[in-house]
Amino acid sequence: MFRKIFIFVTVCLLSLSLKAQWELGVKNSLDKVFNTRLFLRYTATSDKQKNFLADIRFRPKGSYRTYLRKEVPLSTQQSTVFNIPVTLPPDDYEIDVDILDRDLNTHVSLMLDASFTVHQASEIQVSDIFLSYQDSIQQAFIEPVLGKKINPETENLYYYLEILAPGYEVLTVRAVLYKENEGQESPTTQAYQSLYQSNQILYLGESQHIIFKDILPIANLSAGEYLLDIRIYDDDEPLESEGIRFEVGGDIQKRIFSDLDESIRMMEYTVPLEILETLLRFPDEKVKAVEFREVWKELYGEKAEKMMEEYFRKIYEANERFSENIDGWQTSRGKIFIQYGEPKIKLVILNGKEYERWTYGKWSLSFLFEKRNQRYLLVE
Repeated sequence: MFRKIFIFVTVCLLSLSLKAQWELGVKNSLDKVFNTRLFLRYTATSDKQKNFLADIRFRPKGSYRTYLRKEVPLSTQQSTVFNIPVTLPPDDYEIDVDILDRDLNTHVSLMLDASFTVHQASEIQVSDIFLSYQDSIQQAFIEPVLGKKINPETENLYYYLEILAPGYEVLTVRAVLYKENEGQESPTTQAYQSLYQSNQILYLGESQHIIFKDILPIANLSAGEYLLDIRIYDDDEPLESEGIRFEVGGDIQKRIFSDLDESIRMMEYTVPLEILETLLRFPDEKVKAVEFREVWKELYGEKAEKMMEEYFRKIYEANERFSENIDGWQTSRGKIFIQYGEPKIKLVILNGKEYERWTYGKWSLSFLFEKRNQRYLLVE
Protein backbone atom coordinates (compact mmCIF):
# COMPACT_ATOMS: atom_id res chain seq x y z
CA MET A 1 0.00 0.00 0.00
CA PHE A 2 2.73 2.45 0.99
CA ARG A 3 4.74 1.62 -2.13
CA LYS A 4 1.71 2.51 -4.24
CA ILE A 5 1.28 5.81 -2.41
CA PHE A 6 4.97 6.68 -2.77
CA ILE A 7 4.90 6.00 -6.51
CA PHE A 8 1.80 8.17 -6.82
CA VAL A 9 3.46 10.99 -4.90
CA THR A 10 6.59 10.79 -7.05
CA VAL A 11 4.68 10.81 -10.34
CA CYS A 12 2.33 13.61 -9.26
CA LEU A 13 4.82 15.82 -7.47
CA LEU A 14 5.11 18.29 -10.32
CA SER A 15 1.34 18.65 -10.66
CA LEU A 16 1.02 18.91 -6.89
CA SER A 17 3.64 21.65 -6.84
CA LEU A 18 1.59 23.59 -9.40
CA LYS A 19 -1.50 23.18 -7.25
CA ALA A 20 0.47 24.14 -4.17
CA GLN A 21 1.26 27.48 -5.81
CA TRP A 22 -2.43 28.47 -5.86
CA GLU A 23 -5.03 29.14 -3.18
CA LEU A 24 -8.68 30.11 -3.70
CA GLY A 25 -10.99 32.22 -1.54
CA VAL A 26 -14.25 34.18 -1.97
CA LYS A 27 -15.69 37.03 0.10
CA ASN A 28 -18.88 39.10 0.22
CA SER A 29 -18.00 42.74 -0.41
CA LEU A 30 -19.68 46.14 0.03
CA ASP A 31 -18.28 47.57 -3.17
CA LYS A 32 -20.79 49.93 -4.83
CA VAL A 33 -20.64 47.94 -8.08
CA PHE A 34 -19.51 44.41 -7.13
CA ASN A 35 -20.88 42.36 -4.22
CA THR A 36 -18.42 39.44 -4.46
CA ARG A 37 -14.65 39.22 -4.64
CA LEU A 38 -12.80 36.10 -5.67
CA PHE A 39 -9.17 35.85 -4.55
CA LEU A 40 -6.44 33.75 -6.16
CA ARG A 41 -3.16 33.68 -4.25
CA TYR A 42 -0.18 32.68 -6.37
CA THR A 43 3.12 31.77 -4.71
CA ALA A 44 5.99 32.23 -7.15
CA THR A 45 8.85 29.73 -7.20
CA SER A 46 11.13 32.06 -9.18
CA ASP A 47 11.25 35.66 -10.40
CA LYS A 48 10.45 34.59 -13.97
CA GLN A 49 7.50 36.32 -15.65
CA LYS A 50 4.54 33.90 -15.61
CA ASN A 51 1.35 34.05 -17.66
CA PHE A 52 -1.86 32.26 -16.71
CA LEU A 53 -5.47 32.10 -17.81
CA ALA A 54 -8.11 31.59 -15.07
CA ASP A 55 -11.43 30.05 -16.13
CA ILE A 56 -13.86 30.83 -13.27
CA ARG A 57 -17.34 29.27 -13.00
CA PHE A 58 -20.12 30.08 -10.54
CA ARG A 59 -22.96 27.51 -10.30
CA PRO A 60 -26.02 27.65 -8.01
CA LYS A 61 -25.57 24.94 -5.38
CA GLY A 62 -26.79 21.53 -6.59
CA SER A 63 -27.11 22.71 -10.20
CA TYR A 64 -25.04 21.80 -13.23
CA ARG A 65 -25.98 25.10 -14.85
CA THR A 66 -23.23 27.72 -14.85
CA TYR A 67 -24.70 31.07 -13.80
CA LEU A 68 -21.54 33.07 -14.52
CA ARG A 69 -18.35 32.18 -16.33
CA LYS A 70 -15.40 34.51 -16.41
CA GLU A 71 -12.02 34.08 -18.14
CA VAL A 72 -9.28 36.27 -16.69
CA PRO A 73 -5.67 36.53 -17.95
CA LEU A 74 -3.17 36.76 -15.08
CA SER A 75 0.46 37.82 -15.27
CA THR A 76 3.09 38.28 -12.58
CA GLN A 77 6.79 38.02 -11.73
CA GLN A 78 6.30 37.51 -8.00
CA SER A 79 3.98 36.06 -5.37
CA THR A 80 0.67 37.85 -5.84
CA VAL A 81 -2.94 37.90 -4.69
CA PHE A 82 -5.27 38.44 -7.66
CA ASN A 83 -8.54 40.16 -6.70
CA ILE A 84 -11.36 39.45 -9.17
CA PRO A 85 -14.69 41.28 -8.56
CA VAL A 86 -18.07 40.00 -9.78
CA THR A 87 -21.75 40.67 -9.10
CA LEU A 88 -24.04 37.75 -8.17
CA PRO A 89 -27.66 37.57 -6.99
CA PRO A 90 -28.19 36.24 -3.44
CA ASP A 91 -27.88 32.45 -3.49
CA ASP A 92 -25.57 29.56 -2.54
CA TYR A 93 -22.88 28.94 -5.15
CA GLU A 94 -20.39 26.22 -5.97
CA ILE A 95 -17.24 27.77 -7.41
CA ASP A 96 -14.42 26.16 -9.34
CA VAL A 97 -11.44 27.62 -11.15
CA ASP A 98 -9.25 26.07 -13.86
CA ILE A 99 -5.88 27.77 -14.23
CA LEU A 100 -3.84 27.30 -17.39
CA ASP A 101 -0.10 27.91 -17.18
CA ARG A 102 0.39 29.36 -20.64
CA ASP A 103 4.16 28.90 -20.53
CA LEU A 104 4.13 25.19 -19.59
CA ASN A 105 0.70 24.37 -21.08
CA THR A 106 -0.37 22.67 -17.83
CA HIS A 107 -3.62 22.97 -15.87
CA VAL A 108 -4.58 23.03 -12.23
CA SER A 109 -8.15 22.88 -10.87
CA LEU A 110 -9.29 24.58 -7.66
CA MET A 111 -12.62 24.24 -5.82
CA LEU A 112 -14.04 25.68 -2.62
CA ASP A 113 -14.47 23.06 0.12
CA ALA A 114 -18.04 24.26 0.74
CA SER A 115 -20.63 26.34 -1.08
CA PHE A 116 -20.41 30.14 -0.90
CA THR A 117 -23.42 32.24 0.15
CA VAL A 118 -23.98 35.68 -1.36
CA HIS A 119 -25.59 37.92 1.28
CA GLN A 120 -29.22 38.96 1.04
CA ALA A 121 -29.90 42.71 0.94
CA SER A 122 -30.90 44.04 4.37
CA GLU A 123 -31.24 47.25 6.33
CA ILE A 124 -27.72 46.84 7.71
CA GLN A 125 -25.20 45.52 5.20
CA VAL A 126 -21.95 43.85 6.23
CA SER A 127 -19.09 42.28 4.32
CA ASP A 128 -17.65 38.91 5.23
CA ILE A 129 -15.08 38.99 8.02
CA PHE A 130 -11.61 39.49 6.58
CA LEU A 131 -8.80 37.81 8.52
CA SER A 132 -5.35 39.09 7.63
CA TYR A 133 -1.77 39.20 8.84
CA GLN A 134 -1.70 42.81 7.63
CA ASP A 135 -2.14 45.71 10.07
CA SER A 136 -3.11 48.06 7.23
CA ILE A 137 -6.83 48.17 6.35
CA GLN A 138 -6.11 48.74 2.66
CA GLN A 139 -3.63 45.85 2.54
CA ALA A 140 -5.87 43.53 4.55
CA PHE A 141 -8.69 43.76 2.00
CA ILE A 142 -6.19 42.96 -0.75
CA GLU A 143 -4.42 40.13 1.11
CA PRO A 144 -6.92 38.27 3.32
CA VAL A 145 -6.23 34.86 4.83
CA LEU A 146 -7.60 32.24 2.44
CA GLY A 147 -8.70 28.93 3.90
CA LYS A 148 -9.09 27.97 7.57
CA LYS A 149 -5.53 27.28 8.66
CA ILE A 150 -3.57 30.07 10.27
CA ASN A 151 0.17 30.37 9.65
CA PRO A 152 1.70 28.60 12.69
CA GLU A 153 4.57 31.10 12.80
CA THR A 154 2.38 34.22 13.06
CA GLU A 155 2.04 36.15 16.32
CA ASN A 156 -0.92 38.42 15.55
CA LEU A 157 -3.98 38.11 13.38
CA TYR A 158 -6.16 41.09 12.48
CA TYR A 159 -9.85 40.97 11.64
CA TYR A 160 -11.96 43.44 9.72
CA LEU A 161 -15.68 43.88 9.03
CA GLU A 162 -17.07 46.45 6.63
CA ILE A 163 -20.42 47.95 7.72
CA LEU A 164 -22.92 50.09 5.79
CA ALA A 165 -25.79 51.34 7.96
CA PRO A 166 -27.97 54.06 6.37
CA GLY A 167 -29.97 55.93 9.01
CA TYR A 168 -27.61 55.07 11.90
CA GLU A 169 -25.04 57.39 13.42
CA VAL A 170 -23.82 55.19 16.30
CA LEU A 171 -23.57 51.41 16.53
CA THR A 172 -22.19 48.99 19.11
CA VAL A 173 -20.10 46.07 17.89
CA ARG A 174 -19.31 43.05 20.03
CA ALA A 175 -16.72 40.50 18.89
CA VAL A 176 -16.39 37.22 20.79
CA LEU A 177 -13.71 34.58 20.21
CA TYR A 178 -14.78 31.01 20.99
CA LYS A 179 -12.76 27.81 21.08
CA GLU A 180 -14.37 24.52 20.07
CA ASN A 181 -14.76 22.02 22.88
CA GLU A 182 -12.99 18.79 21.94
CA GLY A 183 -15.29 16.06 20.69
CA GLN A 184 -18.23 18.41 20.08
CA GLU A 185 -19.41 19.75 16.76
CA SER A 186 -22.26 22.21 16.32
CA PRO A 187 -23.08 25.14 14.02
CA THR A 188 -23.88 27.22 17.11
CA THR A 189 -21.70 28.61 19.89
CA GLN A 190 -23.01 25.92 22.29
CA ALA A 191 -20.11 23.66 21.28
CA TYR A 192 -17.59 26.40 22.04
CA GLN A 193 -16.18 28.10 25.11
CA SER A 194 -15.85 31.89 25.17
CA LEU A 195 -12.24 33.09 25.47
CA TYR A 196 -12.19 36.75 24.56
CA GLN A 197 -14.62 39.62 24.04
CA SER A 198 -14.16 43.05 22.48
CA ASN A 199 -16.78 45.80 22.56
CA GLN A 200 -16.53 48.98 20.54
CA ILE A 201 -18.79 51.95 19.88
CA LEU A 202 -18.65 52.99 16.22
CA TYR A 203 -19.47 56.52 15.04
CA LEU A 204 -20.45 56.24 11.39
CA GLY A 205 -20.52 59.92 10.45
CA GLU A 206 -22.17 61.25 7.32
CA SER A 207 -20.99 58.41 5.08
CA GLN A 208 -22.77 55.87 7.32
CA HIS A 209 -19.99 53.49 6.30
CA ILE A 210 -17.23 52.21 8.58
CA ILE A 211 -14.72 49.39 8.94
CA PHE A 212 -14.49 47.60 12.29
CA LYS A 213 -10.99 46.35 13.10
CA ASP A 214 -9.34 44.52 16.01
CA ILE A 215 -6.44 42.19 16.76
CA LEU A 216 -6.15 38.56 17.90
CA PRO A 217 -2.90 37.49 19.64
CA ILE A 218 -2.50 34.13 17.89
CA ALA A 219 0.72 33.36 19.78
CA ASN A 220 -1.35 33.02 22.99
CA LEU A 221 -3.87 30.54 21.53
CA SER A 222 -3.54 26.78 21.97
CA ALA A 223 -4.12 24.35 19.12
CA GLY A 224 -7.72 23.88 18.02
CA GLU A 225 -10.62 25.30 16.02
CA TYR A 226 -11.94 28.76 16.80
CA LEU A 227 -15.05 30.75 15.98
CA LEU A 228 -14.96 34.55 15.75
CA ASP A 229 -18.50 35.89 16.14
CA ILE A 230 -19.23 39.59 15.49
CA ARG A 231 -22.61 41.13 16.35
CA ILE A 232 -23.88 44.64 15.63
CA TYR A 233 -26.35 46.42 17.95
CA ASP A 234 -28.36 49.61 18.04
CA ASP A 235 -28.24 50.12 21.81
CA ASP A 236 -29.32 46.62 22.93
CA GLU A 237 -31.25 45.72 19.77
CA PRO A 238 -29.40 43.18 17.59
CA LEU A 239 -29.20 44.24 13.94
CA GLU A 240 -26.75 41.93 12.14
CA SER A 241 -24.13 39.27 12.79
CA GLU A 242 -21.25 37.59 10.98
CA GLY A 243 -18.92 34.73 11.93
CA ILE A 244 -15.81 32.96 10.68
CA ARG A 245 -14.02 29.77 11.75
CA PHE A 246 -10.27 29.18 11.66
CA GLU A 247 -7.74 26.65 12.96
CA VAL A 248 -4.60 27.25 14.99
CA GLY A 249 -1.87 24.61 14.86
CA GLY A 250 -0.35 25.26 18.29
CA ASP A 251 3.19 24.76 19.58
CA ILE A 252 3.83 21.44 17.83
CA GLN A 253 3.20 22.95 14.39
CA LYS A 254 5.22 26.04 15.24
CA ARG A 255 8.16 23.74 15.95
CA ILE A 256 7.58 21.78 12.74
CA PHE A 257 7.50 24.85 10.50
CA SER A 258 10.15 26.90 12.31
CA ASP A 259 12.84 24.77 10.59
CA LEU A 260 11.03 23.06 7.75
CA ASP A 261 14.15 21.62 6.10
CA GLU A 262 15.05 19.80 9.31
CA SER A 263 11.44 18.59 9.69
CA ILE A 264 11.55 17.20 6.15
CA ARG A 265 14.75 15.27 6.96
CA MET A 266 13.06 13.89 10.07
CA MET A 267 10.40 12.25 7.87
CA GLU A 268 12.83 9.54 6.71
CA TYR A 269 10.95 6.83 8.65
CA THR A 270 7.71 7.45 6.71
CA VAL A 271 8.67 8.70 3.25
CA PRO A 272 11.26 7.50 0.67
CA LEU A 273 14.48 9.50 0.39
CA GLU A 274 13.75 10.66 -3.17
CA ILE A 275 10.54 12.38 -2.00
CA LEU A 276 12.40 14.16 0.80
CA GLU A 277 15.14 15.30 -1.59
CA THR A 278 12.51 16.70 -3.95
CA LEU A 279 10.84 18.61 -1.11
CA LEU A 280 14.16 20.06 0.01
CA ARG A 281 14.87 21.38 -3.49
CA PHE A 282 11.87 23.76 -3.52
CA PRO A 283 13.44 27.24 -3.19
CA ASP A 284 10.27 29.03 -2.06
CA GLU A 285 9.46 28.36 1.60
CA LYS A 286 5.70 28.86 1.15
CA VAL A 287 5.53 26.36 -1.69
CA LYS A 288 7.71 23.95 0.28
CA ALA A 289 5.34 24.20 3.27
CA VAL A 290 2.29 23.45 1.12
CA GLU A 291 4.06 20.54 -0.59
CA PHE A 292 5.06 19.23 2.83
CA ARG A 293 1.39 19.14 3.87
CA GLU A 294 0.42 17.56 0.52
CA VAL A 295 2.73 14.60 1.16
CA TRP A 296 1.11 13.99 4.56
CA LYS A 297 -2.31 14.32 2.93
CA GLU A 298 -1.39 11.68 0.35
CA LEU A 299 -0.37 9.34 3.16
CA TYR A 300 -3.25 9.85 5.60
CA GLY A 301 -6.05 11.81 3.90
CA GLU A 302 -8.33 13.55 6.39
CA LYS A 303 -6.16 12.39 9.31
CA ALA A 304 -3.06 14.09 7.86
CA GLU A 305 -2.82 16.90 10.42
CA LYS A 306 -3.33 14.58 13.37
CA MET A 307 -0.84 11.98 12.10
CA MET A 308 1.74 14.66 11.29
CA GLU A 309 1.54 16.10 14.81
CA GLU A 310 1.68 12.64 16.41
CA TYR A 311 4.76 11.74 14.37
CA PHE A 312 6.68 14.90 15.25
CA ARG A 313 5.60 14.71 18.88
CA LYS A 314 7.41 11.36 18.98
CA ILE A 315 10.39 12.93 17.20
CA TYR A 316 10.70 15.67 19.82
CA GLU A 317 10.17 13.23 22.69
CA ALA A 318 12.87 10.95 21.25
CA ASN A 319 15.24 13.95 21.19
CA GLU A 320 14.55 14.59 24.87
CA ARG A 321 14.83 10.97 26.03
CA PHE A 322 17.33 9.21 23.77
CA SER A 323 19.91 11.77 22.63
CA GLU A 324 23.47 10.47 22.74
CA ASN A 325 26.25 12.00 20.63
CA ILE A 326 23.56 12.55 17.99
CA ASP A 327 19.96 13.73 18.14
CA GLY A 328 17.60 11.26 19.78
CA TRP A 329 15.50 10.71 16.66
CA GLN A 330 18.60 9.32 14.86
CA THR A 331 19.64 6.89 17.61
CA SER A 332 18.79 3.19 17.60
CA ARG A 333 16.34 3.54 20.47
CA GLY A 334 14.88 6.71 19.00
CA LYS A 335 14.15 5.05 15.65
CA ILE A 336 12.27 2.18 17.30
CA PHE A 337 10.37 4.54 19.63
CA ILE A 338 9.22 6.73 16.71
CA GLN A 339 8.04 3.76 14.67
CA TYR A 340 6.42 1.65 17.42
CA GLY A 341 5.78 3.95 20.38
CA GLU A 342 6.27 3.37 24.10
CA PRO A 343 7.76 -0.09 24.86
CA LYS A 344 7.94 -2.24 27.95
CA ILE A 345 11.58 -1.84 29.02
CA LYS A 346 13.58 -4.39 30.99
CA LEU A 347 17.19 -3.84 32.08
CA VAL A 348 19.42 -6.87 31.53
CA ILE A 349 23.02 -7.59 32.62
CA LEU A 350 24.81 -10.32 30.61
CA ASN A 351 28.52 -11.11 30.99
CA GLY A 352 29.03 -7.77 32.67
CA LYS A 353 27.40 -5.84 29.82
CA GLU A 354 24.31 -3.70 30.20
CA TYR A 355 21.34 -4.18 27.86
CA GLU A 356 17.80 -2.86 27.45
CA ARG A 357 15.12 -5.28 26.23
CA TRP A 358 12.18 -3.49 24.55
CA THR A 359 9.01 -5.51 23.92
CA TYR A 360 5.77 -4.69 22.12
CA GLY A 361 3.08 -7.24 22.94
CA LYS A 362 0.69 -5.81 20.35
CA TRP A 363 2.99 -6.89 17.50
CA SER A 364 4.91 -9.66 19.31
CA LEU A 365 8.10 -7.68 18.74
CA SER A 366 11.27 -7.59 20.82
CA PHE A 367 14.43 -5.47 20.45
CA LEU A 368 17.69 -5.74 22.38
CA PHE A 369 19.99 -2.71 22.79
CA GLU A 370 23.56 -3.05 24.09
CA LYS A 371 25.11 -0.14 25.98
CA ARG A 372 28.50 0.76 24.49
CA ASN A 373 30.36 3.89 25.65
CA GLN A 374 27.17 5.70 26.73
CA ARG A 375 25.35 4.71 23.54
CA TYR A 376 22.70 2.03 23.04
CA LEU A 377 23.06 0.03 19.82
CA LEU A 378 20.50 -2.36 18.41
CA VAL A 379 21.99 -5.86 18.45
CA GLU A 380 18.95 -8.10 18.16
